[in-house]
Amino acid sequence: MMQASSYAICLSGVVEREALRWLNQRGRFVSALVRPLVWLAIFAAGFHFVLGVSIIPPYETYIPYEVYIAPGLVAMILLFNGMQSSLSMVYDREMGSMKTLLISPFPRWFLLVAKLLAGVFVSTVQAYIFLAIAWFWDITPPWGGYLAVLPALLLSGLMLGALGLVLLLLALGPWLFPPGALERLVALYVYVTLAMSWNLLAGFGGLVSVGQQAFFGLGAYVAIRLSAGGLAPYPALALAAFAVALIALPIGEAMLHLEGGAFAIGMWVVAELAHLLVNLDPLVQGETGISLIALEAVPAALRRMATYWFALAGMTGFGLLVFLLLRGPAGLALQAIRDDAGAAETIGVRVFHVKRLVFALAALGGAFAGAAWLASAITFQPHAYFSVQWTAYMIFMSLVGGLGTFEGPLLGAVLFFLIETFFGGSGVWYLIGLGAAALLFALFVPEGLVGGLERRFTLRLLPVGYRVILPASSTRQGESLP
Repeated sequence: MMQASSYAICLSGVVEREALRWLNQRGRFVSALVRPLVWLAIFAAGFHFVLGVSIIPPYETYIPYEVYIAPGLVAMILLFNGMQSSLSMVYDREMGSMKTLLISPFPRWFLLVAKLLAGVFVSTVQAYIFLAIAWFWDITPPWGGYLAVLPALLLSGLMLGALGLVLLLLALGPWLFPPGALERLVALYVYVTLAMSWNLLAGFGGLVSVGQQAFFGLGAYVAIRLSAGGLAPYPALALAAFAVALIALPIGEAMLHLEGGAFAIGMWVVAELAHLLVNLDPLVQGETGISLIALEAVPAALRRMATYWFALAGMTGFGLLVFLLLRGPAGLALQAIRDDAGAAETIGVRVFHVKRLVFALAALGGAFAGAAWLASAITFQPHAYFSVQWTAYMIFMSLVGGLGTFEGPLLGAVLFFLIETFFGGSGVWYLIGLGAAALLFALFVPEGLVGGLERRFTLRLLPVGYRVILPASSTRQGESLP
């Protein structure tokens, strides 16, 4: 059995090698700082007084936008460096030192942890360099804050480095998983995207819709139309999602004047109307449907690989977009609207504009999911794509995972995916089981999986909200704060 000193020597060697690589690869160092600095220099300067955050008493200072987004830019450095470290791990596995380490007596789990810790060390150094440069933008935390933030940087770097490794492994899926598993993973990515889009609309925006299948179906239909017009299949699939988001803007202009149940039923009417209009298109041939003919010409192996990456990129990109939105001032405005739209408007929130933005983004997610599903299935039949079951699935995943949380729909989608995978062939009993599961969660865990874990362990994995802790002097004795 090897001694602890042997593990320590191995760990120090891996960290030293990663640090030397970082010093020698100046392009990697520069690229890690360019993205956040460009955001800080261009966008933050322009939005200095537009998107800052006013703090209510006892806080009397105005927080400029560049100060507000500084933690997010540090997280950007940690995430991208973690992904670069994971990518270098794959290269080392074939050509570099990792190939030598794998034949050493050290267990592979330790080598993986050592590589992650080495990436965290480099990421932390880069984060402090960014904070030093940020002084030129008046981002000046107290000197003690630089030391106090170190544990958070280490833990965040470890978490984001592991996330980067997971994303890299998923990106290498076509070489790691068999064809059947790739097709099932495409379905999982579609479910996650759908769950996030409905949760954004209802969980954060308070806009409960039972007609989101309209955008799922339109995403597939517009892709069919663009492909028939001569556009290559995968560019047509991607462009279709953004085209549907633009189509959603005038729809939202009309529908967002409705509230509560009227909005929910109105969206269902919009979905049925879209279904009927698509059926009238001679290209679709009614409920008989049509295939994405251009995609059928692509070799099966290449099509499977491209579809997998398309669905993965859509899910990751949309999730990142939603996370950044919710972490920004628009996210705060959105949650204020959800709690009390009237009160939000009295403090200057542009309620209708924020709702319209969220409505269009939710449509974008639904349309991208519809396009990815079409790429996997190839065939398009309107009754299958405009079915209300898609919205039922969205509601189930959001409610079970945790409505109004970022990570809730992710867990709900994984749970739904597992139930479908193992019990989807049970016919009507599968649907009965889904309904029973939703009922049990509504009765005993109404806050969902994430809410239950937060209540039990006071733990939030990916928080998107903020908690204001007032000084003790500002509260009366015996008074509790929410």
